[in-house]
Amino acid sequence: VEGTCKNYNTSLVLGDYVRVVEDGAFTEEWGQIINDLYTPACLERLPANLPVKSGITTVYGTTGTYAEQYAKEHGLKFLDMAKTPFVDVPENEWYFPYVHDVYWLGLMNGTSETTFEPLATTSRAMVVQVLYNMSDRPRVYVQKAFDDVVEGQWYYDAVNWAKAVGVCNGTSETEFSPNDPVTREQLAAILYRYAVYGGMTAVTLEENLGSFADTAQLSAYAIQAMNWAVGQGLINGSGSNLVPKAQATRAQVAAIIHRYLER
Repeated sequence: VEGTCKNYNTSLVLGDYVRVVEDGAFTEEWGQIINDLYTPACLERLPANLPVKSGITTVYGTTGTYAEQYAKEHGLKFLDMAKTPFVDVPENEWYFPYVHDVYWLGLMNGTSETTFEPLATTSRAMVVQVLYNMSDRPRVYVQKAFDDVVEGQWYYDAVNWAKAVGVCNGTSETEFSPNDPVTREQLAAILYRYAVYGGMTAVTLEENLGSFADTAQLSAYAIQAMNWAVGQGLINGSGSNLVPKAQATRAQVAAIIHRYLER
């Protein structure tokens, strides 16, 4: 069994590969430390040199597989990747599969190690960070784009990247307002620009919004994007309304991102 390195929280591993995080590896040429080990269910053994050259503390895998056995044998913490570490995301909630997948794909983190706060509002910084993660976190060479986004903040690279590629603008020429909650129409506009950035040629149809009673509340900048988002099945209405000015919850964003990836 060989190993691959990528800084993702993911269970989507093909073949007999072990995925490790934080750029760790168990081969001599890397010579770095593995802190967490992510293993697919098909894994039946680990390389003989892995326990000697690693500093593993947590094993991620599937209950009843070799991963769980390995954790028990070595006194390590085991986390089942069929679940989430969040006590506020029960498996019987509608948003569980969406939160589960975006978390294990490394797209959205919790607000703490054990909470996701699915009903909390989603900030502008959170949204651009998700899209930055979806883009494999490219290196950012541009200088600081906004006065209120300071180097060292967790969203610094994501905001500068989003501005540079045209995915998200500021709330003014000098401010991004990273902690402001994002509305449903803002989310549609940001995701639409991200899709165009990714090479999509969008076709928007006015009749996508015809069944909603509150389309007059849509801001002019968001009409085309909301047409697209509704037509793609990314954003649903609330009864007969789109509620474009409503703030998007973290659970809703997880669901919308999940639908976007499944298009």
